[in-house]
Amino acid sequence: MAELSRKLALYASYQTGEDLPGYIRFALKHLAETDFKVVLLTNERKLSQATYEFIADNNIELFLTQNRGFDFGMWHRYLKMQADCTPTTPGSGMQRIERLLLLNDSIVYYKNIFPNALARAEESKADAISLTSSTEHSPHLQSFFLYLKPSALGAFYMHLFETPEQNEFYDVVNQLEIGLSEAFSE
Repeated sequence: MAELSRKLALYASYQTGEDLPGYIRFALKHLAETDFKVVLLTNERKLSQATYEFIADNNIELFLTQNRGFDFGMWHRYLKMQADCTPTTPGSGMQRIERLLLLNDSIVYYKNIFPNALARAEESKADAISLTSSTEHSPHLQSFFLYLKPSALGAFYMHLFETPEQNEFYDVVNQLEIGLSEAFSE
């Protein structure tokens, strides 16, 4: 298993076909141009040779996983695998991550916003940054684009690993997405 980068982007996507849709390729290609290590987390299925070539050409890690738990489930399984497979000595494995970018395919990027969005997130004094927030049910950051700095990573890991995976959409939103903002507030 390759050593984790200090900057890691986890892009969660559920798809049914063998090929990645153009909007996902666009986002992944431009993410791969940043200084983040990009991981595509997607449901287990047969992928086309063109998809494998695209992933390899853009130096993207592929993580095929079960289709449950939506984006939080995919992020949980990938990070749990990393935690289980990496040494616990300081400065290694997940402890090495200084920036974590969590994304999903809910947003169609038609323009490369990543350099500007990442620079603005880095300049922000906030520890957890999202492109948008919501006040539905309770104030919270939307999880389709979350930029986490070191001060937010511990709360994120604790929340992600202590909250059971949810299979229903509104349970994921209420317990994981809204719950994450509550964990950040605490």
